[in-house]
Amino acid sequence: PGVVLVRSMDWKGRALSLFVSACIVLAAGFALSLLRTHAVEGSVIARWHLYSEYPYKDALTTVCAIGGQFLMARAFMEQWFYWIVMDIVSMLIWAMFAIDGVPHAVLMFIMYVFYTANAVNGARVWAKLPRA
Repeated sequence: PGVVLVRSMDWKGRALSLFVSACIVLAAGFALSLLRTHAVEGSVIARWHLYSEYPYKDALTTVCAIGGQFLMARAFMEQWFYWIVMDIVSMLIWAMFAIDGVPHAVLMFIMYVFYTANAVNGARVWAKLPRA
């Protein structure tokens, strides 16, 4: 009780996970870019801000967050790859916003620096846990 037994995917599982994730990122990024193209002033898309300035980056971070959560719930070591990628891409997005002068962007960037450090530490700690 209270001990996490870490599981790890074989190479086929990792390849399948990355392939499925990449396909979903491409599909979601394409859908978000279509929404951005059709976000005419006054439309529901524009009013509810249902589009993205960075569709593929947003799709990648969303897929990584969902994939990381899915793998974490099943105690797979590979979850940390998803968290680290999501955090690094998020840092890049917030760095671009900071360069553009968005007021809270620097704070968000700093938050994702800490999230990345936490994910790297999590991977390090989980690497030492007993295997299932």
